[in-house]
Amino acid sequence: MKLLTLVYDEALEDQITAVFQRSMAVTRYTKIEGVVGARMDALAESDYATDRRNNVILVVADEQTMELIVRELRALREQIGHGMRGVVTRAEALI
Repeated sequence: MKLLTLVYDEALEDQITAVFQRSMAVTRYTKIEGVVGARMDALAESDYATDRRNNVILVVADEQTMELIVRELRALREQIGHGMRGVVTRAEALI
């Protein structure tokens, strides 16, 4: 099993949700809304960067399903250019 941790701009909610609905027969995930963050490149350019409103989504799926999700998320990122970052790790144990 794999675990995806994805942080994305709340403005992308509909596009992100659509990826999970297409890639998974039954959508199962945990979402944390209203997480605050700042772009590090904006901080590097000045002393101040406005906070961004983000969501975090955690998804556990089998490897084949995760490959589909990652492929779609990468395509979306290429299309929009910014606003999301994620990492896939191995889910060692499920409770």
